[in-house]
Formats: sequence, C-alpha cells, structure tokens
Amino acid sequence: MNIIVVDDRQLLVNMLLRILKGIDASYNTVGMNNPEEALEYARHNPLDVAFLDMEMGPLNGLELAKKLTELYPKLNIIFVTGHKEYAMDAYGVYPSGYLLKPVSEKDVREALSNLRYPVEERKEEAPAEGKRLRVQCFGEFEVFCDGKPLRFKRSKSKELFAYLVCVRGASINIATIASVLWEDSEDNPSEKAISSMCRNLIADIQKTLQDKGLDDILIKEWKSVSLNTSGFDCDWYDHIQRNKGDLRYNGDFIVGYSWAEYMIPRY
Repeated sequence: MNIIVVDDRQLLVNMLLRILKGIDASYNTVGMNNPEEALEYARHNPLDVAFLDMEMGPLNGLELAKKLTELYPKLNIIFVTGHKEYAMDAYGVYPSGYLLKPVSEKDVREALSNLRYPVEERKEEAPAEGKRLRVQCFGEFEVFCDGKPLRFKRSKSKELFAYLVCVRGASINIATIASVLWEDSEDNPSEKAISSMCRNLIADIQKTLQDKGLDDILIKEWKSVSLNTSGFDCDWYDHIQRNKGDLRYNGDFIVGYSWAEYMIPRY
C-alpha cells in the first residue's frame, strides 16, 4: 500500500509514519511538509492513501485533496486535523476518514480498515509508468522493486546501498565504505576483516539486484563501487531536479543512519 502523509509540522508527520510502520512494516510510506512538493511527488509515484492536515499555508488540505484526486480518482483521502468544524467541508471530496488530533494507532487502524476504495481495485491506475526500482530517501530509507520492498540479506547491505544513493553515482572505494559504515563501531575489527565485510556487502547487493533482473544498477570496479542512477527513480533526485540542482531539504532524510544528517544542506 502506497501512503503519503502531509502536514506542515514535522513532529506530526513523524508520529503518523511511526504508527503506519507499526501497523504494517510493508507499507510504502512517505511524509512531507510542503503540499506543493507532495503534489509533485504524486505526479510520479502511485498513491493508495493520503493522510492530509487541513491547515497548511497557501495550499490547504482540502485543496490538495482535490488536486490529488484529479490524478487518482479513487485515492483514499483521510483528513487529520485538530478542528471539528472542517468536517462538512471535507466531505465534499468524499474522504475515507476524518481523524481528530491527537491521532492514535486505533484511529489509524480503523481508518485503514474502512477505506472507500479497496486498494486491490486500483493497482493499475498509476498515471505514469516509472522504472522498476524506486528509492525512498525522505523519512525511512526504503528500496522498492515493482512496488514491493526489496529485501537485502544483510542490514548493512541496505545501509551501503543508501550511501551509494546519496553520493549520486560517484565511485566509492572500500576504505570510504569502511569509514562510513563502521565509524561508530566499538568492536574495532581489523582492516582485513572490514575489507572482507565490505566485499560481502557489495556481493549481497549485486545478487539481490540480479535476482530481480536488475543487473545494470550496481557498477563494480577495481576496489570501488557505484550506482547507475539512471536505472532507478528516487524521491530525493526528483526534489533536486525540481529545485534546479539545489540539494537542500529540511525534513527527515534517511532516518536511522547517523551519517545521513551530514549528507545534505538544510534550509
């Protein structure tokens, strides 16, 4: 299930994302603070459910809902607000739910179990056909192949893939990989051991991609590795393109990896 959460307060976005992941870790979730960026994201990524705050600057939740349903007529809209008085206006776009803040896990579960449009009925309604591999950097880092989470054998393999996405096609040698992935390690493994572990991670990524028929994504060279960035879609790359090369982003970026906070400038 593809879900977007849009609220101008990052704490509320994070809270809803955590609730959704707690309900089902396989949900493809993305959170955004900017309604315009959320709309642009929707133009390139299929959506099943949208949790929208009602009050969000120049483009409020109701207006955003109308624009999103123009792209996806059977999109399930769930409004999230602290104001009961917006309920009548909200029902003009036939939402699947109307949740009052603070939202609980029970509220979200009930809303998802009573969707106006069952997700299975709209799998083929994506407006634009993208690449088979899609990478999510905003919020929790995830990799999807054909709309399903791509599972790596090792958690460090996924982290390495995330770092390679961040460097946007640059070749990274074994020493750099070791310094990034094991900078906080207390085990103090030997240089030889780390080199071996790095090669195992690269091999794991390669096999994971090859098993899906994506042989052209990973580029292995002598003592270095990189990604063919033209072979997959990425929300952060789209953000950079929309902003004419500007790498800055002020929301959550690859949550869970300590090195990620230093990878991009903030507004």
